[in-house]
Amino acid sequence: MSLLVVGSVARDTIRTPHGEIEDALGGAAVYFSLAARNFTEVRLVGVVGDDFGDGDIELLRSREIDLAGLQIVEGGKTFRWSGEYSEDMNSRETLSVELNVFEHFEPVLPPTTSARNSCSWPMHRRQPSSACWSRSSHLFASWLTRWISG
Repeated sequence: MSLLVVGSVARDTIRTPHGEIEDALGGAAVYFSLAARNFTEVRLVGVVGDDFGDGDIELLRSREIDLAGLQIVEGGKTFRWSGEYSEDMNSRETLSVELNVFEHFEPVLPPTTSARNSCSWPMHRRQPSSACWSRSSHLFASWLTRWISG
């Protein structure tokens, strides 16, 4: 079985009591894919701008994640999130969200995607795309508080 993951691929800036990192690889679809790859084949469908790093694409490829569904928008800017974690690291505050190319993301499943995969979908949508529904036996989702609280 392979897993189809549709969702956010991002650049994150994270501040904690222990330090700060700017412009780090982020996005639910990225970390979902990296974790799932330990157990099964993964096909990632997402969107990034042309500012997305070649090193991050190589990291995903080195884990043998299928990137045929990763759209790279020329002249576009990748989704960005920044946040600050509390002293105990159990809560965080979102400082900024820039949806950029993710705002108008319409997943396009590559022809190599077979029916009956599992699917994760972009959290800024109220429901999964018909592409997810029609090709999935399992659906997974994650939301940022931004989309839960409106």
